Amino acid sequence: MHQPARIFHTIAFSLTILPAAAPAGQICGRVLDPSGAVVPGAAVRIEARGTPAGSRTLTGPAGEFCLLGLSSGSYLVEAEAAGFSGSEPQEVSLGGGRIDVELRLQLAQLTARVAVTAAGSAQSTAEVQKAFDAVDRSEIEQRAEYSLVEALRLVPGVRLMQNGGPGALTSVHMRGMRSFDTAILIDGFRFRDAAAPQGEGGGFLAEMLLVNADRIEVLRGSGSSLYGTHAIGGVLNLVTDPGGGPLRGDVEAEGGGLGLARGSARFGGSAAGDRL
Repeated sequence: MHQPARIFHTIAFSLTILPAAAPAGQICGRVLDPSGAVVPGAAVRIEARGTPAGSRTLTGPAGEFCLLGLSSGSYLVEAEAAGFSGSEPQEVSLGGGRIDVELRLQLAQLTARVAVTAAGSAQSTAEVQKAFDAVDRSEIEQRAEYSLVEALRLVPGVRLMQNGGPGALTSVHMRGMRSFDTAILIDGFRFRDAAAPQGEGGGFLAEMLLVNADRIEVLRGSGSSLYGTHAIGGVLNLVTDPGGGPLRGDVEAEGGGLGLARGSARFGGSAAGDRL
């Protein structure tokens, strides 16, 4: 007769006390023109220090804006609108709660902007110590540029070689270096062609259309310390629209010589109380 086995089940309970999550903060304020009048429909963009993350919204009828659900940290805030050259970036340290800022647009002139390519995170162009240029959304719209290649033609220090009309193979050269010594990035991530001998993405350069571009940042000179190999000539960073703001959209179509024709439809923004 077998002695019945006694199985002791020990259930251990553990209680882990987690620190409370940092309260979400918000940055609100107004956008004014040089005379102090409010500017409705101005684009307000914030960039987090230490990361390439950002957000964008539009001002309301009274020139007001509010960006909600932000984590604690340091941010750069700037505004831009048609007919103005943009506001000076303001640095805001957010630790929860609400911070109010006032952004004043400047008349068309050379102003500081927010850039991420030169250091890998957000900083004012006044802090950039390298040869740097940017083509922003307003300049792209004023020049009616449709492709990355056309938007880069007027950037100093950038030489483009195109073997034909629109869409033909195009190479970019900076500082007299080879075409594959210029790194191409999209929102800070390296764009590569696995079929290319050096893995560069220049073969797709002519096919990159500006559908939702926020700006194009051009860093001339070695960027290998930040972006790896084949960046000793320079870096092109295509920064897309981070979204945000009211629900909006547009549809456009155009055509021209050399068989050029294109159409696009864009929709963006938030809905249902920023839940969508």
